[in-house]
Amino acid sequence: MLSATSYQIVLLSGSNGQTNIDLYITGSVFFAASAIWYLLFRFKPSIWVLSLPWFFFGVAFLLIGLPFVSKSLLPAHNILSSVATGSYAVASAAGFAFFGLNFGEEAGAATEVWILRACIVQGSQQVWVAALWFWGDKLNTLPPGKLTPWWIVCIVWPLSVMSFLFMVLLLRGLPGESPIRKPV
Repeated sequence: MLSATSYQIVLLSGSNGQTNIDLYITGSVFFAASAIWYLLFRFKPSIWVLSLPWFFFGVAFLLIGLPFVSKSLLPAHNILSSVATGSYAVASAAGFAFFGLNFGEEAGAATEVWILRACIVQGSQQVWVAALWFWGDKLNTLPPGKLTPWWIVCIVWPLSVMSFLFMVLLLRGLPGESPIRKPV
């Protein structure tokens, strides 16, 4: 659901647009990350491509909230937003693996089960994207140079904690070569 588009992190960072250069950089990061995720997908156990993207989501959400915690970090807002956008793009590039592993690993499942899963994923993505477009509309009404309110931290930091928690749970809970699970 979070991998729908990197425009999501741009909206959460408090801006409502990107320059052409920013767009090309984000696209290049997404392209390079897609190649790296594909190589991990093909040559390493699935645990890596399913858990590591959550680290990058967590970093992105954490960085988005930093400037709003202390006024001393406000001058670094654009840099932190750019790094967060890059981190989010890296994580979003793994979306194909989530989709492929969700549907490709259960060859014996009925078509109805696959369709239900696809509808749930696509529907939840649409709700998330609609909420972010609403947020983008609100940002358009702000005067230029005005940052988003401080309470954005109350939204993005729980998402960051949740992302890191998902990473740890996947690393510990998925079968196979779990790097942090202790042998029984």
